[in-house]
Amino acid sequence: MEIENVVAHTSAPKEFDRAKNRIRAGSGVQPIPIADNCEGPTGIVVAATRAPQIALMDSPELQEQLVANSKTAFESLKVLPSRPALPWQLGVASVKGNVRSQNEDMGVAFSIGDCDVLIVADGCGGIPHGREAAYLAAASAGIRLIQMLGTPPPEGFLDVEDAIRSAIWSAHHQLALQADDFGIACGDINGGLRTTLIIAVGRRDKLHYGYVGDGGGWLARSNGKVERFLTPQKSAAVLNVLEASLGPLMAGNPVIGTLEREPGDLALIGSDGVFDRIPDREIEVFGKDVLRACIHCDGELQKVAVQVCEQYAELQDAAGYICDDNLTLGLLGTRTKPVLGPRFWDELPIVSKACPAVEKG
Repeated sequence: MEIENVVAHTSAPKEFDRAKNRIRAGSGVQPIPIADNCEGPTGIVVAATRAPQIALMDSPELQEQLVANSKTAFESLKVLPSRPALPWQLGVASVKGNVRSQNEDMGVAFSIGDCDVLIVADGCGGIPHGREAAYLAAASAGIRLIQMLGTPPPEGFLDVEDAIRSAIWSAHHQLALQADDFGIACGDINGGLRTTLIIAVGRRDKLHYGYVGDGGGWLARSNGKVERFLTPQKSAAVLNVLEASLGPLMAGNPVIGTLEREPGDLALIGSDGVFDRIPDREIEVFGKDVLRACIHCDGELQKVAVQVCEQYAELQDAAGYICDDNLTLGLLGTRTKPVLGPRFWDELPIVSKACPAVEKG
């Protein structure tokens, strides 16, 4: 595929191109050739005819790559990442659904030391290269989190919020570096290569989180309460318009925070394809239903995440499929089976119905 529009291209010195290649290599992207005489004039207007060479992966493949490659790519790591293996630890699933032609969501889960990490990215539709943006953001954020969480500071205090903040900016930086290959001007907010990004890190009695854009983030507590920690950054006046997203130019500002959590609490994060179909008045029932399913599956959070996404993708009403977007759901536990409080089942949970799709203008 050739990009036919004409874009402003700025030549970079060899050192900058080498830095870009290091980031490309860490993200599974093919490096670009560097000529000895690459220090050409700047500000030349050229046709962008070279297609981006990115080896896109689905969510499970990216997750495997992040875990496997870190053992050789980062020699300074004191702690290596691993695949989720414990009950009540982690699970993430991402499905295309029955409406969209491709899956522009990415979901990644891994553990590193006593930290359990969930990353969800949802490429922006309606503009080019949403899938590539979600992949690059999830990969870059994952690499940065592995670097920071795997090399604790000498004084022993691990600032997880700072690691999440750095991961978000690393994802933005990668998209800015990659924009030239896609023929996108860094100042063009509507040019494409944009995505939302949600990061959640569970560590001991804390749930740390950071996000840019929309989606869902809820904590289903074992005492029966279901609390929101992600407020979608959407326009209140215009339907389906984000007030914040990542891209070559960042729109809006990241939100970073920390919640106290108790043993058995379950965090649910995901794309708007899941959470936009659950009314706020039903989210408590949904959270309890998911927690009940996890208990029924003996804490196999991956199994539950897959079941929820697949079941929601098949929901239909008279107009067709209710969930008209990609669906991604991540579950993050405390590695401990919940001991439910006496009031947990005061309201008998039922299978939550997704709300009908909103007519899009």
